[in-house]
Amino acid sequence: MGEEILERFNVKSDEVVAIGDSKGDLDMFRMVGFSIAFNSSCEDLDRIASVCISSQNLADIIRFCLFNKGA
Repeated sequence: MGEEILERFNVKSDEVVAIGDSKGDLDMFRMVGFSIAFNSSCEDLDRIASVCISSQNLADIIRFCLFNKGA
């Protein structure tokens, strides 16, 4: 399914950011160029994520993306 989405929007996997929080997001994290675990409940997800954010505020994801462009 993920590859179909990439083809449909004509983007490469390394141009995609994924945000997830559980074991169900592992495959998605493996296929994208940058991944953010947000309040993750899965240690495996935390291990493969590009970054982990623990916060009560979803806006912290936006702040991270805006102020850490080279991360």
